[in-house]
Amino acid sequence: MKNKPIITGIIAIASPIPMFIFTILWDWTWFFGIGMGLLNYDTVPQWITIFSLSPLLISPLIGLLGIIHGTIKIKTKNAWLGILLSGLGLLENLALIYGIYYLGSRF
Repeated sequence: MKNKPIITGIIAIASPIPMFIFTILWDWTWFFGIGMGLLNYDTVPQWITIFSLSPLLISPLIGLLGIIHGTIKIKTKNAWLGILLSGLGLLENLALIYGIYYLGSRF
């Protein structure tokens, strides 16, 4: 299969919610399982928080790479659609992260 920008765009728009769910499960594993259970921390240190929330950055990186890939291969068929889908994936990531911050500030 050829390296097409539309495939990257589809992955960029489809990945935010599954990566969000994966990040939640990864964070619970590291926070409760490793931090509090295995290492017996009362308060979990900052490095566990940073490491456990790092998968949340994978989906925006895929969106940025999709936009770059689409602009490099602009002469291929439907490259503009790949750029559009990657941009929509970035907007979806922005909405999810803003929702996280909004819910965190309300409660």
